[in-house]
Amino acid sequence: MNNKKAVALLFLANIISSCAQGISMIGVVWYFNAVLKIGSMFGIFYSLLILISMIWGLYAGTLIDKHSRKKLFLAMNIFGAIALCSAAFVAYQTNEVSMFLAMAVFTCTTLIYNIYYPNLYALAQEISEPKNYMRILSMVEIQGQAATVISGGLAAVLLSGYDGKESALLDTLGIQFHFQTWKLADVFLLDGVTYFISFLLLLFMNYVPTKTREIDTTSLRDRFKFGIDYLLQNKNLLWLGIGAAAVFNTIIMCSYYQLPIYINKYLEAPSYVFAGAEMCFALGAMSAGILVTYLFRAANNIIKIIGLLFIGSLVYFCYLFNTNISVFIFLNFVIGACNAGIRIYRNTYFFKIVPNEVIGRVNSVTNTSSYFTRFVMGLVFAIPFFDSKKGILFSMLLLGLYILFFVFVLSKRYHALVAIEKNTR
Repeated sequence: MNNKKAVALLFLANIISSCAQGISMIGVVWYFNAVLKIGSMFGIFYSLLILISMIWGLYAGTLIDKHSRKKLFLAMNIFGAIALCSAAFVAYQTNEVSMFLAMAVFTCTTLIYNIYYPNLYALAQEISEPKNYMRILSMVEIQGQAATVISGGLAAVLLSGYDGKESALLDTLGIQFHFQTWKLADVFLLDGVTYFISFLLLLFMNYVPTKTREIDTTSLRDRFKFGIDYLLQNKNLLWLGIGAAAVFNTIIMCSYYQLPIYINKYLEAPSYVFAGAEMCFALGAMSAGILVTYLFRAANNIIKIIGLLFIGSLVYFCYLFNTNISVFIFLNFVIGACNAGIRIYRNTYFFKIVPNEVIGRVNSVTNTSSYFTRFVMGLVFAIPFFDSKKGILFSMLLLGLYILFFVFVLSKRYHALVAIEKNTR
């Protein structure tokens, strides 16, 4: 059955929802650091939120495998619309955005994010033919990174304004315009409306599953146990799910902790270098489908994952010796491509192997292990030593070794993982 129209609507709704999530998160982080000036308080709050995400993520997987994925998307978007519009209303009434209101918005957005992508992957698998898995997943990755770039740019313009003097190109062309800075309450309202638009798009999405899904109607405890048991009985899949997230985990930690310190204290570069690095990371991720496919065109999915993990570890080892800003920017392009490529090939492999009726729980379990890893890393890198020039280099060494560990783990399981894929065809 041709689900092209459904896929198109899903992708359009996806990029709209992703932008809403990104703007909300960036807006709150900016508010804590630039307005309230209590970034350390946000760090504590975020660590607690990771613990909540671990529990919620596991429960979310059971919901994904029991209920209609379309209805879950509708519920997520209407929840986001109500939560963000309500937050905007409260802010307008009180004429301020309190710390607790900002925390509430960030929490709601995070809870949506925790179920959003596992549900997206499950629905993509449900409505796609196996021959289209790679193309669908590449599009999801490109859209996710495009949404990151768009939301980052929009958040910067909305929250900082634009006085028309920053662009030499526009000045040369004689084009002048000014953009008034928005209040955070205005941003919340925009995101709430955006979620509602995504809800309307998904409301008209009709599709026919490519495979009949057996709905698990057992109790929550039994559904949760089945997902755990499935991975324990397929430990190679468990290790692949955990190992393939290694580069992603290091990237999250660097964005929140390491890179700003590394740029400031080791490279001794201005803050705009961080923005340039993030942009090149996104460009690398968006080009991953083409670049990685070309470089590894003769390899199987497992070789591709292991190879990209190894390259990702080399990036962190290069950080130890490099002081050139251009090389640093390029390294961010490389690791962006590695991360996106790993996600594409990991999910392609899982789509082929894991039944659709259990993939929500499988992804939630591996995601929970990722949350736990980031929580532990956050505690370690919160030690004052890692805030120094010597300490930041040591943290890069640890991140490189962390990825390299999973290169060895997956290499030892290579033949078993390849055999599983061959036997499933």
